[in-house]
Amino acid sequence: MKTNFDDILNKLIDSELSINEINKVKSLNESNPEFNIKLRTHQFVHNSLFDIKVIEAPKNITEKVMKNILSKVSVKYQKSYFFRTVISILIVSLLTVFFMIVFYPANQNYTSETDSLFNQMTQMIEPILNKFSNFFLGETFKSIGGLISVIILLSFYFIIHTHKEFKQKINDFS
Repeated sequence: MKTNFDDILNKLIDSELSINEINKVKSLNESNPEFNIKLRTHQFVHNSLFDIKVIEAPKNITEKVMKNILSKVSVKYQKSYFFRTVISILIVSLLTVFFMIVFYPANQNYTSETDSLFNQMTQMIEPILNKFSNFFLGETFKSIGGLISVIILLSFYFIIHTHKEFKQKINDFS
């Protein structure tokens, strides 16, 4: 059965073993030739790593690399206003719908009965409800709803298309 000595050897080289464990390593070294070979190999590699010259990277290496990456990416992908445009169109559409609901002309028939609080509240709320019901049942709402649906579908198409292009650029860059 082969034993994996790597953990023990790494702890030994990193000076993380207790005295009892060090004694066990010494006895393993004397009794097990495979362990002896692995120990010498680990020590050689460890000592060789200290002989390798370390070269420091220039201070502004990150900026240089990012500048090279950005120079390879086309201007089209550096600033994309597509998402902002779609959101702006949706906000304008929603504001248009809101103002059409509020200012949509409705018949405002107030009764002269103002004897109770309930009647007063009914008189105040009824014109607003009439505006909402007339707007939602009218052709204007259907037209605006259709327009918003088309905008949403187009935005989903462009988002998916842009995502596919982005993935392709990443694959081409790799």
